[in-house]
Amino acid sequence: MKRIHTKMYRPQLLKLLGFGAAGLGALRVHGYVGSYLPYEGQNLQTGTLKKVLDPGTVSVVRGSDCRDITFQTLMKIEDEIMASLEGKKRILVKPNFVVTDVPLCATNVDSVRGILDFLKPRWKGPIVVGESTASRDGTVTGFRNYGYLTLEKEYGISLTDLNEGAT
Repeated sequence: MKRIHTKMYRPQLLKLLGFGAAGLGALRVHGYVGSYLPYEGQNLQTGTLKKVLDPGTVSVVRGSDCRDITFQTLMKIEDEIMASLEGKKRILVKPNFVVTDVPLCATNVDSVRGILDFLKPRWKGPIVVGESTASRDGTVTGFRNYGYLTLEKEYGISLTDLNEGAT
């Protein structure tokens, strides 16, 4: 099968996403798309729901330094984060590499540094930064292209290609 590569500019992408969202909204109004909220005991005939989870906390910080705003955002919800880590053996930090050669399609390495700046003084167990890109070039290529390889020495963490199996 031959691949066709077409350039798509931001206005075109936003327009396409808008049409997709409108389509999903229309399907939901007509009952074709179900609720994805964390509820149990849904009774569609009576319209009753039993809520299972409390809403999460959201932290927002404004700034221009990716590393710093990530760190500051986590500091605002430190208690919730630390409570969620109780009893855990290790932490997986999962960035996202849609492709391995377009920086705007990947989690900025400085965002991961902000996460590690937050975690390292608070967590004594192992920390793994793991990704499983679908890119043909492989995850290790993404680690190299996006500057992740230095994180191992900087923070004493391990980088893992999640496509290669369990760690």
